[in-house]
Amino acid sequence: MLENQVDEEENWNLHTKKMKFSKEEFKAMGSLFKKRFTNISKTVVTNRIWLKSAKSSSCHVLISFPPNSSYETIHTLLDKILKAGLIVFIKEHKISNSIGFYITASYERFLQGAEELELKKLIKQKYGGGIKEFIFAEQEFYENIENEDLFLTTQEKQSIIYEILCQIKCDHSVEELILGKKKVPNGRKLIFWCQKHKIIHHIMPIHDQEELKDLRKNWVISFLKNQPLDKICKYFGIKLSLYFAWLGFYTKSLLIPAVLGLAMWLTTGQDEKIDSILFLILCSFNLIWSICFNDLWNQKCAEYSYKWGTLDMKDDLLQEPRPMFKGEYKLNKVNNKLEPHYSDFKRALFRYLVTLPSLVAVIIMTVVIMLKFFELQSLFEYATSNGIFPELFGLTNFIPKMVYANVISFLNSVYKKMCHWLNDKENYREQTTHENHLIIKIVIVSCII
Repeated sequence: MLENQVDEEENWNLHTKKMKFSKEEFKAMGSLFKKRFTNISKTVVTNRIWLKSAKSSSCHVLISFPPNSSYETIHTLLDKILKAGLIVFIKEHKISNSIGFYITASYERFLQGAEELELKKLIKQKYGGGIKEFIFAEQEFYENIENEDLFLTTQEKQSIIYEILCQIKCDHSVEELILGKKKVPNGRKLIFWCQKHKIIHHIMPIHDQEELKDLRKNWVISFLKNQPLDKICKYFGIKLSLYFAWLGFYTKSLLIPAVLGLAMWLTTGQDEKIDSILFLILCSFNLIWSICFNDLWNQKCAEYSYKWGTLDMKDDLLQEPRPMFKGEYKLNKVNNKLEPHYSDFKRALFRYLVTLPSLVAVIIMTVVIMLKFFELQSLFEYATSNGIFPELFGLTNFIPKMVYANVISFLNSVYKKMCHWLNDKENYREQTTHENHLIIKIVIVSCII
């Protein structure tokens, strides 16, 4: 069903079962778009413009397309998303000459996605209580199942939609897809392939302004109060909430050694023998404190993990491969699914013959550039002191430093792109492994720069 709403911008609400395009209808829609896009400037749309133009209460994820994307490509992706059981609102942006998909789903589809993601939910007390992975067929046993807003948080809904989008694959046994004049490889996850080839501009979660205002009031500008970790978890997810939980616990734990260190600083300086004893006591205390801190945090982390349902995580072999993982499709004997496989020998070969020499070359080149700029600095200082260069109120000696700062900034951006490229070529299966190796590469380069 394609509904034309009279507003500042035209919205089309597309429902899964009733949405069918004929060639004539599609041409009519294309001509309508062309009329609307005539004489519109081609400025780049920002995330802020897109997100503010959406109704966050009804939509959860935004897919934006580059300006002047072909209607055939948009229609093909739309058809695939609708077949996945999602609800799509199409919206055009006048200024940028581009189109966005505002995506949500029915409550039933959300529950099906919750089962696929194996979200852990509370069981009703009359059925024994506790936490259990959600099962769609047994939904009546779960707490708050009758209320969609109480049962699923905004972050969970966005994760479900994102996971559904990630699972859309190209199947050549059904049809061959050609998007943006490029053929989609068989078995490839469509959304990420489109992102890689610039067919899709962005995939973004849509903020709920009311919840953001509440977090800003009770968390960001609220001092000397405990962090609302449950609210942070519900809105931003478990990873960020665990990070802020650790940050708060670490800050509070530092109060004891800080007070002890301040007391020592105020009392030292009178007797060398007493100072030596106090320093020994402080060092011993810091050693004991660090051990206790680590053990206490492990207990606190386990408490949060159980509370938020992440205490028992899947083994890496049971996790889905990351979306951009490439390889020959074979049967995974662990989960009995057809998945891409990549040789560890090829990965090791690339790592030791390409990645390692590249990082070493970058380090050597950076050190050489640094030493050359030191020589240039000495040359400028010599030239200004002997009257060869004018001092210009002392600014001349700063020229090498300013040039060096710009060169380092440029090299830093180049090195980061190189790290991303090398990491993509190493082709790790799990997302966490991919991110860990990327962090190692970036840290090595950043420490030298």
